[in-house]
Amino acid sequence: MKHLLLALLILPLSACYKLDGNLSVKEHLVYKKGKNVDLLMKGDYNAQAKISKEKIKLKLKGPFATKRITLKFPEGTILPQDSGTFSFKAAQIGQPFDLEGDLAQTVTRSETVTATEVCFEPIYDQYCRGPYNYVGLDNYYYGPNSFCGGSNLRGKREVRFHTKTTTTNFDLDLVQEAASKATYKGAAVDTKKVYEFYGACRI
Repeated sequence: MKHLLLALLILPLSACYKLDGNLSVKEHLVYKKGKNVDLLMKGDYNAQAKISKEKIKLKLKGPFATKRITLKFPEGTILPQDSGTFSFKAAQIGQPFDLEGDLAQTVTRSETVTATEVCFEPIYDQYCRGPYNYVGLDNYYYGPNSFCGGSNLRGKREVRFHTKTTTTNFDLDLVQEAASKATYKGAAVDTKKVYEFYGACRI
């Protein structure tokens, strides 16, 4: 799992990854929550990780409680580009444990598919619906509360496309005294069509 973290680096600051997974806590773990401290009990948690350039947010759901843990990266951090691993000491992230992570992303491409899909062709004969504003007996115009629009004709067209599948795997270890006290494993799969050709829309 030593692939690129480059995808993280090229995202805008507002963008992020969301991955669903599981956090396995091997021993009771104390963590900081703002100015307070909280306790993460030993056990398994359903966990969603939200990863941005500045921090990782973990939303945990266990049998008895829901927890939220924020792990902030040190200011000015540049995540590695040549490998998928990173690590921070406890003092750097303001937590009583070290942080070690590994993110791997793979992209696969399907064969090209030819298919027929529905399309719509706009018609520019604009129509309007009242209410009217009258001027005199026989003249009127559409007022500010009227609705005007166009219409579309339904048709079919030939297309060619392939499917691009991006699989992201993310591992995270919370480490104390050189031993992993909790491990997160999460994954996300994103699939989308990439069109190579659009034929004419035939009504």
